[in-house]
Parts: sequence; C-alpha cells; structure tokens
Amino acid sequence: MLSNNSAAKNDGISIITIVLNQKSLIEETIKSVIIQKNDVNIEYLIIDGGSTDGTVEVINSYNKYIDHFVSEPDGGIYQAINKGICMAKYQYVGLIHCGDCYKPGALLKVYNAFYSSNADIVYCDIEKKEEKGNDFIITTHTADHKYLEKKMSIFHPSTFVKLSVYKNIGVYNTEYKSAADYDFFLRLFKENVTFIHLPFAASTFRSGGISSKNFKLSFKENYKIRHKQLDFIAAFIYFCKTIVMHSIFSIRKKIITRLIGEKLYFSIKQSRAKYRK
Repeated sequence: MLSNNSAAKNDGISIITIVLNQKSLIEETIKSVIIQKNDVNIEYLIIDGGSTDGTVEVINSYNKYIDHFVSEPDGGIYQAINKGICMAKYQYVGLIHCGDCYKPGALLKVYNAFYSSNADIVYCDIEKKEEKGNDFIITTHTADHKYLEKKMSIFHPSTFVKLSVYKNIGVYNTEYKSAADYDFFLRLFKENVTFIHLPFAASTFRSGGISSKNFKLSFKENYKIRHKQLDFIAAFIYFCKTIVMHSIFSIRKKIITRLIGEKLYFSIKQSRAKYRK
C-alpha cells in the first residue's frame, strides 16, 4: 500500500492511455488501470484522437475514475502521448495504450521499486497476446535495457519513467510515426539514466500495432534512428540483419500456411507456446 509519507507528498503514478476508434477494446484497458487505484495513488489520463465509433461513450461511463479526458483530433500516436505527459502531475508516468492491459498488482510493485530506489526508469517483462478469431496465444517476453543499442529490448506498456526525465531530456520525437519509443529509450540509454528491471510481466500487449502492420515504415525509422544516434555501421548491420530475417520468416510462413492452412498453423503455434511454458 502507499505509505502515509508518500500520500502526504501527493505522489504516485500518472497513467496515460491513448485511443482512437477502439470501442470494443477500451473498456478492458480502463478496468485494468482503475482496479489498482486502491493499491497506489493513480492519476488516470485518457487522450482520445476524436473517436466517432462509440469509444467516447464507453470512456464517459467510467468518468468518475478518470482524472483527465481529452477527445480531439491530433497528429498521431506520439503527439497524443506528449499531450498526456504535459498534463501529468504525478512523479512517475506509465503508458498503456488501448487494447493493452496491466496485470493485477503491477502498479504497486512498480511504485514501490521507484520509491525504494533512485531509478529514473523502472521496466518489467511483458505478455504478448496474438489473436485469431476466438483463439489466442500468450507468450512472455523478457526485457533487458542493456541491448537497446541493438534493438528495442524493453516494452513500452511495461516501462515507467520519472516525470522529471521527460522534463529534463524531452518527450517523444513526433518526426517518427512508428518508432519514436525506440528513439526515446535509446536516447535515455545514451544519457546514462538509471534503469531498474523487475522480473515479472507487468502488462499484456495485444499484437497488431502500427509497427507490426507497417513493416516498411518501422524499418525506415529504425534505420534512421540508429544512423542518427549511433553510427552508419550500426545502421548498416540493422539493415542487413532485418532484411534477411524478415525475408526468412515471411517466406517460411507463406510456405507453411499454403501447405497446412492458417488455422492449423495457428494451432501449432499455440501448442508450441504451451509447451514452452
């Protein structure tokens, strides 16, 4: 539970959710946040990009649990995130996008890790949920910030940042539409901010976001970030490795699904995921 000393300081975690036209998914995300308000001091902010599909009505039904709600057109994912960060008042900030969910008790563990340490960033592992119809696969992925120069090795929905870091180093670069999170965390890594890893899955991430849907955009931006922040060699290695691996996996998937079908292919992936557990 939140200590009396911490409550007196009015500190806690500001949680930001961005959303646009996701009526069927937003409620699950909201519930995963508000259920933890009894554990830790939470300021909940929802930034909607001007939804027209009924998302706003769902959000308004939870109005008493939401501290700030904005619904207006914006310039995309990272502009919406930056808007929420500028509104946040609590000492620590977490981002959970629509469709993703926090695991029960996760925010208390994160808060306690911040409170008992000098960390600038607390990050955790993540569950990835891949869906096909009514079937799904959940796999757990381990985070490690030490590999940030090679890849996006921490997970946005399970990563929490001190508000002072955003104020001192800056927010997300809206020049990038897919990979601004990698640009941001790589920048922090190079600035030698303090990272602390908590070895548990803090959230469940639903696959199928912009980076997975638009490989070309993600690839182009990741190359540019490495070239700008690291050097040409790092960018060139990324270019070669990504092209080869993407080609191998894409061709392999096409061949297998043509031979056995999408449904059986997904069932095999489910079985392998269960076996790994």
